[in-house]
Amino acid sequence: MTSTSRRRVGDPISQTPVDFNKLKFLAHGTSGCVYAIDEDRILKEYYNVEDSAEERRALDRLGSHPNIIRYLGDANPSSIILERGIPFLSLSNTADIWIRNREAWIKDMAEGLSYIHQNNIIHGDFGCENMVVVGTRIKIIDFEGCGMDGAESTAAYKWYNRRGLSVDVQSDIFAYGCAMYQILTGKPTFSELVEDVDRDKVARRLWAEGRFPDVEGLRADSVMLGCWSGKFRSMGEVIAALDSTLDSRSAIIERAVSLYRWIATMVTGT
Repeated sequence: MTSTSRRRVGDPISQTPVDFNKLKFLAHGTSGCVYAIDEDRILKEYYNVEDSAEERRALDRLGSHPNIIRYLGDANPSSIILERGIPFLSLSNTADIWIRNREAWIKDMAEGLSYIHQNNIIHGDFGCENMVVVGTRIKIIDFEGCGMDGAESTAAYKWYNRRGLSVDVQSDIFAYGCAMYQILTGKPTFSELVEDVDRDKVARRLWAEGRFPDVEGLRADSVMLGCWSGKFRSMGEVIAALDSTLDSRSAIIERAVSLYRWIATMVTGT
């Protein structure tokens, strides 16, 4: 069976019909199942049609952005077609692509989340689990539980990246700091608690007491701490701090390299 779906006008990838007989199962989650259509597209089929309506609304509003998954159209009332990417957590944190792109991905995440907030949307489940890599860029996915225009979000953060029960701009910023930590270390915050039956309660107590994960020596450590402590009131502030921190580190490295070259020149006399 071939779909006669509603497709996004002007998007060449979305113009190819969907052959439901050739779909390949990829994964399932709390809201539905994901199937590969081809190398460029996936089909997301929802258990609940209302969930699909919410995600359609969010993706329609967000439109095209380099750090938001592309919405390519509808296959039927309970399924949407999306750009295909590599699930971020399927990558090894020792892979070359991870090592080369960590700082760029941190910035990608920030730009994407800032854009989401600018469109009056709270993601509500921000984290590395809800990101894919397309080319070398990070893109944010899964908007079915988001909160739009002040409506309550039905999504939930993970045990290791939520400080309280509220879901708002501040909780998204807090979760962003946790995602930064995971990208830089290859493990989630408080990973040592993963086998603890009370991990949710213990993690929230540690967050509440200001006993944050050790970030000494990590890039942009002050930005992570700012996200967790509530210093930042918007993702715009986070991005400004991130730019300042990463630019400063780059300048230090450049000066160190220049000094090394000058010393080498003085020693060799060339």
